Amino acid sequence: MPDIVQLKASIAHALDRASEPLTKFGEDIFDHAELGFREQRTATILAEELRQLGFDVEEGLAITGLRARLRSAQDGPRLAVMGELDGLPIPEHPRADPHTGVVHACGHNAQ
Repeated sequence: MPDIVQLKASIAHALDRASEPLTKFGEDIFDHAELGFREQRTATILAEELRQLGFDVEEGLAITGLRARLRSAQDGPRLAVMGELDGLPIPEHPRADPHTGVVHACGHNAQ
């Protein structure tokens, strides 16, 4: 197994290579904010992206939550990523959804 410095460098390199699609995905989530426990679109597209990456996805947890697992035959580090992707109703915000008035103004989408 690689040491932690090599592992971090490998992860950073992979993120750099994927920066364009990751940024596009993040902007899409930002531009389609949904209220808490109503994140249907967000959960659906996130689940699909994770499936395309080879994850086993379980949906419908706590209404709109999901869990994704990537199985490996190798032992190694485990990683948990948690996100809160609900928006706030602030229609006067410059990036608020014009139809719903909801926006990601709390920073959850970037944590």
